[in-house]
Amino acid sequence: MKILIVVPSYPNKNSGDFQFVHERIKEYKKFFDVVVYCYSKKRKYNYEYEGIKVNCDKKNNLYRFYKNNKFDKVIFHFLNSFNAWFVLRHLKNEKTIIWFHGSDCIHYKRRLSKLDYNPKKLLNLKFFLKILIFIAFYEYRSIMIKLINKKCKKNTFIFVSKWNKETSEKDLKIKYKDAVVIPNYINFKDFPYKSKKEFLRYNVLSINNYNNLIYAGDIIEQIILKFSKKIEFKNFNFTICGTGILFDKYTESLKKFENVKIIKQHLSREMINKLHQKNGIFLYPKRGDSQGVSRCEAMSSGLVSIASDVEAISEFSPAKTSYLVNTTQDFIDALIHISKHPKEFIKKSENSAKFIRKKCSYKNTLQKEIQLIGEKQ
Repeated sequence: MKILIVVPSYPNKNSGDFQFVHERIKEYKKFFDVVVYCYSKKRKYNYEYEGIKVNCDKKNNLYRFYKNNKFDKVIFHFLNSFNAWFVLRHLKNEKTIIWFHGSDCIHYKRRLSKLDYNPKKLLNLKFFLKILIFIAFYEYRSIMIKLINKKCKKNTFIFVSKWNKETSEKDLKIKYKDAVVIPNYINFKDFPYKSKKEFLRYNVLSINNYNNLIYAGDIIEQIILKFSKKIEFKNFNFTICGTGILFDKYTESLKKFENVKIIKQHLSREMINKLHQKNGIFLYPKRGDSQGVSRCEAMSSGLVSIASDVEAISEFSPAKTSYLVNTTQDFIDALIHISKHPKEFIKKSENSAKFIRKKCSYKNTLQKEIQLIGEKQ
């Protein structure tokens, strides 16, 4: 079976974007003839990444590429407006799978923080127009999702969490005809569990995307600045890792602390694994999240997460494995609590690894995906 996988971006030697898609495609290759099409704004080019051949070209050339090759099934990761139009225009009677990963299938109000939204800013014409365009794209995509659900008889929707599916149906006022929930796979070989020593509860790790405020880089900054005024702060060591346009803005004030290490670069999986082994706590504030792959990877290594209790986070990090909190002060209180309860830290660490290894195991993720892709519709 020959399948085409369409993605907005793909990992390369300089970037780990969409690594979670790459992890599943490496496994697909054992069963299918896999072709990856990645959007490029400027020019056409091809490259190979860890054995996967990636074709990069403009969106408008996707149909030509599709027509010149015979595919049994087409898979889309993230449904942007173009992908939705393409499915309805060219694939209405073809076998397709559309993978939702979060904001691509919910109401725009849940993602206004991407734009650092504040009602007062609407007085600014440029920001007002930006909001209108933002809303228009979300509304257009919602309409297209409904049309695909109604008119495309051979399409299957896949959601990474139960929260994602239920929220999408609520927000869009829709009942999906053919939809399943399959979490992103976590490769436990890359992130092996090793029992944590009690002293590691003082070593706190954050690996974060700083491209918009959904990822809450500003809250990480607030937690450390506020915690620095507490006497317990000096006992902790923080490692803050990430990339994105907001990284410098929200880490500059943290450089003055001797116990805060800042790493601005793309991290390989080997580097992440080494950081996992040196730390015991994973700091994870978020304004929204449909799963949280980086947190799940940390749990696989036995880190105990302190995470915002929003959207799907508790679905993957229940209280027995993590500390679910709501405010900046809650994060600080959790850190202090951990310092005073080493046995609880050890227990949660063990529970984290056990829970995520079942929740995001090969059997519960990739095996289901491969069976679904291989089915004749």
